[in-house]
Amino acid sequence: MVFKLIKIKDGLCYIMLFDDAIINYTPSVKYKVEKKNAFDPSIVVKRHQYRQDDFECSVICNPDSNYSNALKLIDFLSDEAVFYIETEVNNEPLQRMITYIELPVIKNDARVFTDLIKFKLSSIYKEHNYIDFSNLYGYGNNYGACYGF
Repeated sequence: MVFKLIKIKDGLCYIMLFDDAIINYTPSVKYKVEKKNAFDPSIVVKRHQYRQDDFECSVICNPDSNYSNALKLIDFLSDEAVFYIETEVNNEPLQRMITYIELPVIKNDARVFTDLIKFKLSSIYKEHNYIDFSNLYGYGNNYGACYGF
């Protein structure tokens, strides 16, 4: 599956594209307030609905460039910026703003990544408007980097 990680920092848009990846997408609906009714405890009162989408990503890397790709990914995600993930689910575009990032963990004693780099992303939102990053001023033309944030 193909997906993009989009980073917006200092008004510039940076995109990291992954061609060979595995994504486990788990959408869920949650409530800020959940409490039992005072008169009938079998009734649960739920208020302030929001959505939380979890993405478990596994990026398949070329063994020759595995270590450098992992460092690029960690450097990309550990920056102080606004992140988006963009992919397709059931042949429809899916784009979410990332609110939580769990970086990849090195599990072996050699301190190198193996063939898969796994990381987790989470998005919490009430409603989401799709942003077309390909039509931003400056993206894909002579002006260079994206300006518009």
